[in-house]
Amino acid sequence: MNFLNDLSLSQIVTRLAGYLIVVTIHGLTVAGLATFLGDRDPAQAGRLTINPIPHVSFPGLIAAILFQPSWMRPLALEPGVMRGGRLALVLVYAVGLAVILAVVPLLMPLRVWLSTLLTGTAAVSVLGVIDAAQRLGIWFVLLNALPLPALTGSLLLQAAYPASIDRIRRAELPAMLIFLVVLGTGWFENALSPLQLGLGRLLMN
Repeated sequence: MNFLNDLSLSQIVTRLAGYLIVVTIHGLTVAGLATFLGDRDPAQAGRLTINPIPHVSFPGLIAAILFQPSWMRPLALEPGVMRGGRLALVLVYAVGLAVILAVVPLLMPLRVWLSTLLTGTAAVSVLGVIDAAQRLGIWFVLLNALPLPALTGSLLLQAAYPASIDRIRRAELPAMLIFLVVLGTGWFENALSPLQLGLGRLLMN
């Protein structure tokens, strides 16, 4: 696993910052929409906030820094109290990921404006964070689109199998550890790199 040697301090810092941006936007979107649909749990869990800390998954953070694909701290939603029931979970899933895809191109004007405003080390640092947030955002969507425990895609599992919601949630920690192992092999990135590059060109050009 020579990726540890390949990472510079600058890459670690920019990926860390980029991850915080992505999970904060995604976590707040998911929590906000679920609350709008009638679920009070996100507010009680402290997830209706722009503070990134409640949204951070420590294994997800490690994944973002080392491999780029990542996830946020899982948020337990209750379809039984949400308008639309199980369909509400599908809506939260779709909107949560769509917002991240929308943010990627929206960062381009900010990047252009800051490039004319900042100079030297400040410019390199800030533009590096924006670039990392864009790349990590695309990888975040590609991974979390999968209907697997611990990912945003687990909402699809919960919608399809409501009787198994508790089992799906109990599988979150083991799933995160498995994700780290799989990402460490490089298989996921290698398999989806063409799609990631294609989305990048589509959204950022």
